[in-house]
Amino acid sequence: MKTRVAITNTVLSNTGDAAIALSIMDQLRSENPQAEFEFVVFDSAAAHTSKLYPELEIVQLLSLLPPFRPGKVWRRVNGVRVAVVRGLASQSAVRRAASRLSSALFGGAFRRAIRALEGVDLVISSGGTYLVDHYNFSARVAELKLAKSLSKPIVLWTQSLGPFDDARARRNATEIAEIADAVYFRDERSKLSRESLGVSAGTQERVVAADSVFGIDTGRERSVDDQGALISVRKWKTTITGVPSDLKNYRASVVAASRLLEERGLPVRALSTCQGVPSYGQDDSLVARDFFHDSSRVKVDGDFHDPYEILDELAGAKIVIATRMHFAILALISRVPVVAIAYEFKTVELFKSLGLGDYCIEIENVTPEWLAERVNRLLDAPEGPQLAASVLQDTKLSAATPATSAVVRAALKNRVG
Repeated sequence: MKTRVAITNTVLSNTGDAAIALSIMDQLRSENPQAEFEFVVFDSAAAHTSKLYPELEIVQLLSLLPPFRPGKVWRRVNGVRVAVVRGLASQSAVRRAASRLSSALFGGAFRRAIRALEGVDLVISSGGTYLVDHYNFSARVAELKLAKSLSKPIVLWTQSLGPFDDARARRNATEIAEIADAVYFRDERSKLSRESLGVSAGTQERVVAADSVFGIDTGRERSVDDQGALISVRKWKTTITGVPSDLKNYRASVVAASRLLEERGLPVRALSTCQGVPSYGQDDSLVARDFFHDSSRVKVDGDFHDPYEILDELAGAKIVIATRMHFAILALISRVPVVAIAYEFKTVELFKSLGLGDYCIEIENVTPEWLAERVNRLLDAPEGPQLAASVLQDTKLSAATPATSAVVRAALKNRVG
C-alpha cells in the first residue's frame, strides 16, 4: 500500500523552497526503497504553483487565504481563516461550528485541503527558516495543531530556529514543540534555541542534520557552456541581527564585484532562486536591474527557473556570488566556488560547518575590498574553496537523516500493517 505524505508550509514560488520539497521526496524514496509514496504539497499559492509544477499534487495551505494581499483587510480576513483552523483543531461543539463556518466562508478548495490532510499517513513541515523571530508563524501553528488533532505524526524537516527573544515567537514555538514528534536542525545554534523553550513533552527526536537540499537528486546530465559568473542579490533592509539598515555597502560591493569579474574576462549574469513569478512578493531580478542598471554588460535573467534548471545554469558557472542561501547550496553541490553574503544566521552557520567560513560574510559587514579579495582568490585558485567529494558525500548522507527517523519508519510500518 502506498504511504501518503503531506509536505506543508511550502512556498513553491521560491525555487529554494521548491528544492527543499523536492529533496524531501527524493530522500524519502531513496532511504526507504521498499515503500511506495504519494505526496500532497500544502502551498502558500497553490493556484499558481500548480502551473509551475504540474507533476505535483498541490493544495492551498489551510491557514493562508489566497492570494496574499498586503494591508489590513487581507490580514483581518486571513485572521478569521486562522481562527477557523484553530477551531477545527478544538473539541466537540467548537469544532463543529468551525466546520460549518469554513464551508460557508472558504468553499470547495478549503474542504478539499481538509480531506487531503485527513487522508495522509505522515505530515512533514517543510524545512526552511520560518520558525524565527523575524516572521509571525502563528498561522503555521494552527495548521500543525489541526494535523495533530487528526492524530497525524509530525516531522519538522531540517530547520533554522530561534532565537525566540520575541514573546510571540517564543509562545508559538512552544506550541509547535509540544506537538512535533521529531525536529531536525540545520545547526547547533537552532537546536539550542529549541532546548531553551524548556519543553520536554512532544518531540521524540531532536537531531542536527545538513540542509535537505544537499540531498536533491543531481543525477541528470548537464551541459557546460560559458564558464561565466553568476550573482544572486535580494532586497533586504536589516542587519543579520534585525537592526534596520540601508545596507549601502552591500549594493556597492556586488556592483564593484561585477565590474571586477568583467575586467577578468568573465561574462556576468544576475540569477536567483526568487524571480519570474508575478504572483510572488519577491522578485530578485528587479533588485538586480536596479543594482546593475549602469552596467550594460551584466545580463539580468528575469525568468522563472525550477531547481533543476538552476542546476543546469550552475553547471556552466566558474564562480558564484550568492545572497540567497539555497542558490549557494545548489552551487556547492555543483562543485562551483561560492562567496556567500548572509542576511540571516543560517548561511553563516552553514559555511562554518563546511569549513568555508572565510568565504561568507554578514550582509552589513561586506565591503568592496573584502568581496574583491575573495573573488580574486577563487579565480586564481578555484580548487581551494570547493567542497571535497568526501565532504559533499557526508553532507548528502546527513541531509537524508530525517528520512530514516523512527517517526517516518513507524508511519511506514503502520501503513503496511
